[in-house]
Amino acid sequence: MKRKKKGSIAAIENSFPNFLLCGLAEILESKVVGSPLFSSRTAEYNVHRERQRRKVSKRELTSNLQILTDANDARNRNKKIEREKESENEKESENESEKEKESSSQAAEGNSDVSEFGSAAWQRIFIAFFNRCVEGSNIPRIRTLTAERIEALRKLREAIKASNGQMRNTEFVFKQAARSDFLNGRGRKNKFQATFDWLIQIENYIHVMEGNYP
Repeated sequence: MKRKKKGSIAAIENSFPNFLLCGLAEILESKVVGSPLFSSRTAEYNVHRERQRRKVSKRELTSNLQILTDANDARNRNKKIEREKESENEKESENESEKEKESSSQAAEGNSDVSEFGSAAWQRIFIAFFNRCVEGSNIPRIRTLTAERIEALRKLREAIKASNGQMRNTEFVFKQAARSDFLNGRGRKNKFQATFDWLIQIENYIHVMEGNYP
């Protein structure tokens, strides 16, 4: 059978960490664990331990606050960079939109130089311009401008300029055609549907401009 340790010895062993602070010799000399000396040393140890715990907690709190501050600063910097990028993108979009409007206006008024009619940039602009004018209608969209189409547009441009303002611009006529029931093939007996090639023929262009196709 194992002997049960005496209460004073068991208390000393259980309180061994306290000895590191209080001094084992002093505790043993006190004879009794519950003596004033033991109680005083234990209290001092507990106060010391509480101070250490508070110091550690304070350091952890300071460290956490610094981490939060750094994270917040980084987040603010990223937001600022994103706002600057968005602002730059908006400016670029506005500039591109203005250029497109200006080019579309020139295409509508027939003010582009003759040399531009054959350029790839002018063709892209005019194709987008026409497709936007007839958007929502049954008139087929176009994807390319052939040499024949470019030549027909050149003749139409010259006719508009020679009319001294009597002929409306292409934007008006294309949108007029998009609103026409007849040119969109609407109606029981109507099987006709206008196309880009039909619209840019000078005679047809004038008929649409004058409202002959309701």
